[in-house]
Amino acid sequence: MSVFLDHVEKTLAQAVPSASFVRYDKGDASSVVGGKMLEDIQTECQAVVAAYGH
Repeated sequence: MSVFLDHVEKTLAQAVPSASFVRYDKGDASSVVGGKMLEDIQTECQAVVAAYGH
């Protein structure tokens, strides 16, 4: 879990009550997103918040 992303999610949820949130973890910050995970993100998400090292 990420305290930073928890805070971002809480703040966005207050600003946009109809929003839902999904978290993806690619496991390695140096790898690129691809394949099924990228397809899922493109299908399920209208916006993305990316965080590194939080």
